[in-house]
Amino acid sequence: MKRILMLLWSNKASVRNFLFGFCEYARRRKDWILDLRQEADLDNPVINGRVKDGFYDGILANEHAVLAHPELADVEKTALVLHATYDPVRRKAGDNLVYVQHNNIVTGQFAAEYLTKRGAFASYAYVPTFPREPWSDERGRGFAKWLARHRMDCRVHCEPEPLSDFLNFLPKPAAVMAACDRVALGVLEACREAKLDVPGKVAVLSVDNDEIICEFARPSLTSIIHDPVSELGKKAGEAMNSLLRGRRYAKPGLVEFNRLKVVERESCAHLPQATHVARSAMEFIQKNARSAMKVNDVVAHIGVSRRLADRQFRQTYGESILEAVTRCRLEEVARHILLSRLPIVKIASLCNFGDIAYLGRLFRRHYGMTMREYRAQNRTA
Repeated sequence: MKRILMLLWSNKASVRNFLFGFCEYARRRKDWILDLRQEADLDNPVINGRVKDGFYDGILANEHAVLAHPELADVEKTALVLHATYDPVRRKAGDNLVYVQHNNIVTGQFAAEYLTKRGAFASYAYVPTFPREPWSDERGRGFAKWLARHRMDCRVHCEPEPLSDFLNFLPKPAAVMAACDRVALGVLEACREAKLDVPGKVAVLSVDNDEIICEFARPSLTSIIHDPVSELGKKAGEAMNSLLRGRRYAKPGLVEFNRLKVVERESCAHLPQATHVARSAMEFIQKNARSAMKVNDVVAHIGVSRRLADRQFRQTYGESILEAVTRCRLEEVARHILLSRLPIVKIASLCNFGDIAYLGRLFRRHYGMTMREYRAQNRTA
């Protein structure tokens, strides 16, 4: 059996997703025993002594934990998987260490491409974390690099200039990338202080898609997410398993995962037009009318938040997504009733209604008669 020390170090959604992915992988390993600890537990002499004595076969940690407790990396026989920005100074080729991370430069480039394709902005800006963190600076470099390649400038907020002043001086309309969701909250607050309409004057794009932050911000935040969100954690598990089996990663010893998408909310709501989002949703509904689709399937397909999707859909079609899904599925049932001699039970199964009594209630509410009455009346006519 392999003992793995897994340190829990953040309440950020992106880190929780990472740790969940690692746990998913670990659960499939019948020869692993996970010891879940808070980073602060390393100050406990018993836990710290176990680390120094090589009690653990592997350790999953972040950059801060290793800086505060260098003993984590000093035990030669302990495999260390580090969720951190790659540090070539710390890294020695062939040692028992591997980095896993999202490529933050790629994330910045993705953000720049998204914004430039969806709006004609007079200026672009990046707001990093303060104090500055390596991953934040990398996202900013990727953002600026993509813009420079397309002959556009990127302005970067620097302290001590007040953020509200920085945003106020940007030529409007402006597109702003925030380093992460918590930084984006500061951008929205600064926009309120400067009386700048979001997204009318300033469109705000964030990273990490922490749903509690993004959904309840005012206005709600458009954010970049890694899809699937737990995939990097699974890759961390794979890297840990490789180290335990004796593999030594050649330089740079880095594992990445960079599949990205945008979850659109109000802070960039005008970027694709409402009709574009609504039409995409309606096409999906009509195409999948015979399936047991739900509203969440439609929302996942168009890649925006449910609240924004419902609002834009109702503005375009005068009904909610749920109403459209129900209507299109019932129309598919009605079409089969008219064009075939199949029994009602068979039609219900064909259209993925598992509960025929429920289907009967929906059909009567929508058409004002039972399915048998509908068949008889239309055939007589």
